Amino acid sequence: MGIDEVDVKILVTLLRNPRTGFVEIANELKMSTNTIRIRFERLKRTGVITGAIMQINPKSLGYDCIANLMIRTDFKDDKKIFEFLETVPNIIRFHKQLGKYNIVCFVALKNTNELAHLIEQLNRHPNITKVSSNIWVDVINMDHPENLLIPQDSRNQSGTNPKWVGPELFKENYSIPDLKLDKTDLTLMKLISENARMSFRKISSQMGLSTLAIIKRYNRLRKDVLTFASITIDLGKIGYIGNAFFGIKVSNKNMVSTVLKKIIQIPNIIVAYRVLGEIDLIVGVPFSNMKQLTNQYNNITKTPGVIEVELFLHKPFPNWPLNLFSKLISI
Repeated sequence: MGIDEVDVKILVTLLRNPRTGFVEIANELKMSTNTIRIRFERLKRTGVITGAIMQINPKSLGYDCIANLMIRTDFKDDKKIFEFLETVPNIIRFHKQLGKYNIVCFVALKNTNELAHLIEQLNRHPNITKVSSNIWVDVINMDHPENLLIPQDSRNQSGTNPKWVGPELFKENYSIPDLKLDKTDLTLMKLISENARMSFRKISSQMGLSTLAIIKRYNRLRKDVLTFASITIDLGKIGYIGNAFFGIKVSNKNMVSTVLKKIIQIPNIIVAYRVLGEIDLIVGVPFSNMKQLTNQYNNITKTPGVIEVELFLHKPFPNWPLNLFSKLISI
């Protein structure tokens, strides 16, 4: 389907805040509310908009160690490895990639001791030849939908005529306040993390509480526990053929945050966060063609302080941003 300027503005608005109402969008665009609603429903029906999420800070649930595990296997053993990974606790997502490591896992653990035991378990598997870990320094503020380039016609695979929304300022990670989460909090978190556009009235009806009580709890949890909200979109539906992730080494550990701030200024950098391990930063970008991919690689390697870049390629995400942590909620 074709995406025009109005569709782009709807997508941009909802990527920034999925709870924005149709009336507000209509007023901004000087269009009728019904027109915006029809446009939104068409974007959903055609699979461009796939949902709406609110990210959970995993540390609020007691998971103090979030990491990527990069796994190298013999390619012919992928099926066996996938079946094995499905049985391993604390692995919240895994998928294939192209690069030095052919599988990447996202894991959530209580502490680094658990991570060490998990890596030992994986290394004992006869079909796994190497496991490398990168512990996340940033468990929030990793996604940057404000940077996404949305071609105005998704059939245009050249990626020309994009719409870029300027980047927000990088926010340093912040500590978690001493919040005691009860069953009601967890139920609210589960509902809204999986459907960030759900109205407070509907949530209150499902939970048997007043709308005011739900809003009060939501405001208490917002920012430090419910850290980020966005619609999710199928990147393939807007013309992207893949996702590139760059593992970046920085010349001086004291420069990591500075380098990250500079890289976030590059258009179409939609994921960026600091890690501890063989690399210092992980940066993600979708691409529509090899020229775009090459340009982004050059932009990153030219950033002052970057001394080494490793590339991993993935299929375009059908639901981005990823909703990694909602499955950690146990009610």
